[in-house]
Amino acid sequence: GILLRLVRHPRAADDAEHMEASVKSLSAELSIPEDEAKQRFAKDEKFMQFWSLLRTVEVNSPEEASIARCLRARSRILADSQRLGVRVSVTWEEAREGLEKVKWYRSLLGDCLGGKPRADLETKVEECIGAVALAWPNVKDVLPPNRQKRVAQDEAAPPSDQKRRKQEGGKGKRGGKSKGKGKSSRGGDTGET
Repeated sequence: GILLRLVRHPRAADDAEHMEASVKSLSAELSIPEDEAKQRFAKDEKFMQFWSLLRTVEVNSPEEASIARCLRARSRILADSQRLGVRVSVTWEEAREGLEKVKWYRSLLGDCLGGKPRADLETKVEECIGAVALAWPNVKDVLPPNRQKRVAQDEAAPPSDQKRRKQEGGKGKRGGKSKGKGKSSRGGDTGET
């Protein structure tokens, strides 16, 4: 079969404008030349994949807004990976790969881009990057502080009702092993003879 691909939407979003805005943002954030910022974006496969989609979506559409949000996220990841790389003495590429594995960081990144109050979130992002730096290179084990406390409390706390019932064999009259009413409650055949 023939594979057709829409090369450019008739009213496509301006991909060059998005690239320029991203480059200026990263350049200002890291105090690096714009050429270097553009090279970093070119090396980031996910950024380039999202950026290339801009040609296929209509300007001012929900799709463009979603792609723009993804581009901002990638820009933020590149900025944070530079900071992390300096702390743990690795390249920004290695730091980026590590940050992308941290679920806590990805959650905070979503909150940052979702329009929540920034001051509190920036503190949490810095706390997260600090925890990643301490755990480097075992970054998958990094958990938010409240998650760590919850794990410690679970070990000391008595089991919940559901856990207790499961351990004791259920909550029914015969230890939770009854077969239920079957079709008899609907007036159909119960399967018994």
